[in-house]
Amino acid sequence: MARVKVLATRDRLPEIQERAWEVACRLEVLGASELQVELSISRKVAVDTLDLWEREGRVRLKHGGGRGPENGRPRRKLFEIAPEYREEKERGFQVARQLWRAARRLRDFTPTDLKAHCSAELKVETEEASDYCQILLRADYLAVIRKAAPGIHEARYRLLINNGPAPPQEKRVRAVWDPNLGEYVHISGLGRIGGAG
Repeated sequence: MARVKVLATRDRLPEIQERAWEVACRLEVLGASELQVELSISRKVAVDTLDLWEREGRVRLKHGGGRGPENGRPRRKLFEIAPEYREEKERGFQVARQLWRAARRLRDFTPTDLKAHCSAELKVETEEASDYCQILLRADYLAVIRKAAPGIHEARYRLLINNGPAPPQEKRVRAVWDPNLGEYVHISGLGRIGGAG
């Protein structure tokens, strides 16, 4: 059965690019052909998507382009996911990714709504979905539109910030606390901060 190419209208493009990013993260090295085959999209949409990701720094050219030295044939351009965009394979990251994807699609949800949109093999618990909502709430990614009423209904949230397909995650960072100043004076990755003398 022949596959039908998906039309990449302006409205559908963000959804196509999100699905394309999932393919890219799974493969880690890919070219336009992989996106075409996996998503049944046109070559132009596949090439434009890879060009966009390269400009954003999400992917970098691994090899290819131009003519091959041996036979003069055009060489395939292959890209690899930039190290800072490579996804961790651990379960926690996979859960966060699926919860975040559901939040982006639903925009207005409860933790149970998010859980329902996760794959069955991950066995996501409602408590995990609720904890992820709390992480996003602390970082101002969400607004509470209905407070929880224990035993009656869960809290309902609205997504306020959507920066892209990679899930925001809580990280533990190394920092130096100076009790004399009552502040952090150095945060790993940021260096010296504040007015610390």
